[in-house]
Formats: sequence, C-alpha cells, structure tokens
Amino acid sequence: MAELPSTPFCDSTVLYAGSTTKTHVSALLARLIASNKFRDDRDQPLSWKTPICSLIRDNFVLQDEWATHHITLEDALCHRTGLGRHDNAYIRYLRLDGFDGEKRLVTLRELVRNLRHLPMTSEPRTEYRYSSLMFVVLSHVIETLTGQRLEDALLTGLWKPLRMLDTYLSLQDALSKSWHVARGYAWDKDWEQYVPLDWMPTEEVSGSGAVIMSGPDMARWLRFWIREQKPLTPEAHRNIRHPRIVIQGEDPSPYDTPLMCAQAWNTSSYRGHRFWTKHGGTDAFGALITFFPELDFGIAIMGNTAYTANAVAEILTWHLVDNKLDVSPKERFDWTKRWKNAVKGIERKVRNGLNEIYPTRPEWPIRPTLQLSKYAGLYYHPEYKYLKLMTTDMTSATAGPGTELQAEQPDTKFRIKCDFVHVSGEKWIMYVDMKDAPTLTVYTFAAVEFWIGIDGEVESMGVEWRDGCEVDGWIWYKKIRAGGALSRA
Repeated sequence: MAELPSTPFCDSTVLYAGSTTKTHVSALLARLIASNKFRDDRDQPLSWKTPICSLIRDNFVLQDEWATHHITLEDALCHRTGLGRHDNAYIRYLRLDGFDGEKRLVTLRELVRNLRHLPMTSEPRTEYRYSSLMFVVLSHVIETLTGQRLEDALLTGLWKPLRMLDTYLSLQDALSKSWHVARGYAWDKDWEQYVPLDWMPTEEVSGSGAVIMSGPDMARWLRFWIREQKPLTPEAHRNIRHPRIVIQGEDPSPYDTPLMCAQAWNTSSYRGHRFWTKHGGTDAFGALITFFPELDFGIAIMGNTAYTANAVAEILTWHLVDNKLDVSPKERFDWTKRWKNAVKGIERKVRNGLNEIYPTRPEWPIRPTLQLSKYAGLYYHPEYKYLKLMTTDMTSATAGPGTELQAEQPDTKFRIKCDFVHVSGEKWIMYVDMKDAPTLTVYTFAAVEFWIGIDGEVESMGVEWRDGCEVDGWIWYKKIRAGGALSRA
C-alpha cells in the first residue's frame, strides 16, 4: 500500500529512490563532460580525471593535502577518495549564534567546506570507502559549473529528454506537483505493526540520495541504462559502467567475480552475464536497480518500509533473474538466508562490540572520575556539530541495559539515539540506533573517551564513529561550558 490502510500504489505514486540518485549524478556529469563547454581553473577541459579542487578550490579541502589536490571526479564517483562514510556528520541545520540561537538549513557549499574537519579513513585510491558526502561535493561541483540548482540541471539535462516528468529532487516539489507521495513505514516490534513516518526532507541530501520518482519514470531510467540511450553516447555509458575498484575481494559467491564499483554503479558477473546494480535506502524507503545489457533485461523495485524494502527487493530481483536464466531451484542462491544472516551478523557484531574495542578491559572497572551529571551537557565538533549528552533521568528515551548516559544529535539528517555504557575510568561504549526509524537491530556501536581538564571538569569527549565494520575515525568534541563558551584545549 502507498499509504495505510487502503491507498494503493498507482502509476502516479512517487517514492524516494535513495542512493540510486547517485546514478543520476554520474549521468549528468557525463553530459557536462561531453558538451566540451566547461573548463577547470587551470583552463583544462572537464573530464573524469579533473581534480575536484580545480573546480571548487576555495571550498574543497580535506585533511590530507595530497588528497585535496589530486582527488578527481572519478575518484568521488567510485568511492575511492579515502574519506569514510561519516553519515553522522551529515548535518541539516546550522546554529550560527550558539545552540540556543536560531537555526537554518545548511547549504551544499557549507557541507563541502566542513569536510576539512573529518579524518581520512585510508589512503586515496587504495580502498573502497562508501561516501555519500562526496556526492554532496559533486552536487556542488555541478551547481558551480552550470550556475543552476542541481534539480534544474537534472531536469534539463536528463529527465526532460527521457520524458521523466514525474521525478523530483525536492520533497516540496514532489508534494506540490505529483499526484501522491507514498508514506514510509517502520516496523514497531512492541506493537507488532507498521507505524507511519514523516517524509524525510531532501535539501541537504541533494545528489547523494534525494530523488523522488514514480514507477513509470523508474522504468524509463532503467531502459536508458539497459539500451545505452541518448542523451548519453554509447561511449559515455560504457565509461560510466567501467569498473574502477574492488568492493569485495573475498569469496564473490553467488557472483562469478568480485563485486566492483564503477561510477556510482556496482558491477560483477552472474552465471556468465555482466550486470550492474545500485541499492538505495532512506529512513523509510528502499530501492534497487539491476540490469543486464547483453540480455536486454533489467529490474527496478521500490518500496516504502525501512530496511525490509531493500531485503525484499534483492530477494525478488534475483528470483526474477534466475527465472530469466532458467536456473533450477536446487542451484539457486538463498538470498532470504543471506538477509537473515546479515541481521544476525549485525546483532552478533554489536554484542561483541565491547570485546572488540576493549579486549583488555579490567575485570573490576574503575569508576568514572566525576559524577554522571558532570558529563552531561552540550558538546561541539566543527563538522559533526552539537551532541547533547544527558543522564538517564533527564530524558524519556528508552534506555538499554547498563545505560548511564544518553545522547542525541539534534541537527543531523539521520537523527540518532545513543546509549552510553561505562567500561572503566573515562572509557565508555556507545550503542547507536536510529531515532525516527528504529532498525531491526541496534545499528552500531562506538568507543567513547572523556578527557578531564586540569580544573577537574570535562574538557572534551572523543567518539570513534563507525558504520558496521568500517571505522570513520576519532571525532573529538569540545564541551561547552556555562555561558556557551567552548572548554579550552
């Protein structure tokens, strides 16, 4: 259902397409390159090899100087910049006059400029590191080059030529111009029913995941890729689809070869047939596009539930692929089992989180130096912005076992809730879940450490943010003292 209890999907219903938006960005950049109208600040023609800093030099700065000057459009498109996910640094609001002042929406330029405060996760071009923030960078590049808003550039450069007139990059446009925006849902484990969620705003998401589109338009988008249609040339299509870096280097099953990243697409081979695929997900929607050009065959699925829509889409996609290839039931890969194992794997990873990050912790923990109320308060990082830390008696949020402190980031795109469990001394472990759309299991965990200043007060707090198995790095927040001043380093 597009909306419970009884509103069905129809051709005019639009849904969030999530990170499949990234494929729109790659196609639009291909058009800009092919036009030969754009040059960088060295007077070189725009190409996949163009360094990003030569297009937005004042705004694009990373902590690694070499990466700043050499990371290219191609590197950003295939997630090999060396910058980690840092999804919890994806802010929506800025408070220019302190936490109690007015807040406003962040701009793409401000998001890009803030990247200089994030630690790099690996050396550039050595590892696949998924980064939606880099597609915010690409969105800013496109707007700078064209002088247009990204949605206008996409409309004139791609969507109108493909007759995709029910596709939007703005929630406001989708609500005002489409017939109906589907409602997203999350499963409530306590009440054993789906609960509706608010529509996710899209301004700061931009080219990393803001597309909202109808089923017929998704079919047009799929056909465009399968048949190498205009407005891109066949050469541009193949350039985008060319694999750049390995994603999974271990056992590739059920694929023939390791999964690799092309320019916004993932690619491999299945039973001797090359395919390209891209997942998309938001807090309450999921999407999956998969196509086999040589078979003139593809599948696109969108759904309006959190996490489970992606699971159902992948299970159904590969069932249909196996039908197309006449794969016998006995030879088919068990995708349902894989997804169930994935959930169990996350649960196991979180359960073992304490042993993973503190394997040598003492049997008899040392109590924290200060009373719990002394740790509570506001903390600030120039990219992650505000984190509000509270004792459990200061919040009505449900607390997990052993929780003594709880935190939230009020200004980020994905609002999270964090339970702090004390380990020993000033070391803690933090368990993280989504606040608006709880996942099937606790989302992730992180090491936390407090630094006490010479005056005996909390000076700063470090969080080793991570996403699943990938560590983004230590982020050090300064504690805001009374009167709104940051604690001195």
